[in-house]
Amino acid sequence: MYLESAVQFTSPYNGKVLSELLNMSVSFSWTFSGDFDFVTWGLKSRDTNDVNVTLVSLTKAGPVSVSIPSSYVGRVSGEWNNSTSPGEATFTLTSIELEDSAFYACRITPSDLSSDVTDFVELFVKGKHFYI
Repeated sequence: MYLESAVQFTSPYNGKVLSELLNMSVSFSWTFSGDFDFVTWGLKSRDTNDVNVTLVSLTKAGPVSVSIPSSYVGRVSGEWNNSTSPGEATFTLTSIELEDSAFYACRITPSDLSSDVTDFVELFVKGKHFYI
């Protein structure tokens, strides 16, 4: 008997643009199914479809320590609910800065180490304007 273990997103952002205000917090949530071991969240460049700067890495056992850029220290976190199927991972970025406008990606790595699956979202940070 062959069991399908294909990993897939069931609620992808699929490259959508989200706008948030300066100094606020934003949470990105991805729901996915299949047999997988790692969930990684971070920055991606416009030209690739993969995480090129890891901000948060999670396993079924918990978070994995990663070295992140100093501008993100203390402002990123992640949580993986792997007790249900499908699973869900939520990543949070706090105290948003204008420089946080970027592409953010979620990558899931299948247990059988076949090809990773990646989905991304573009964050556009809007500044507050004060008029006198």
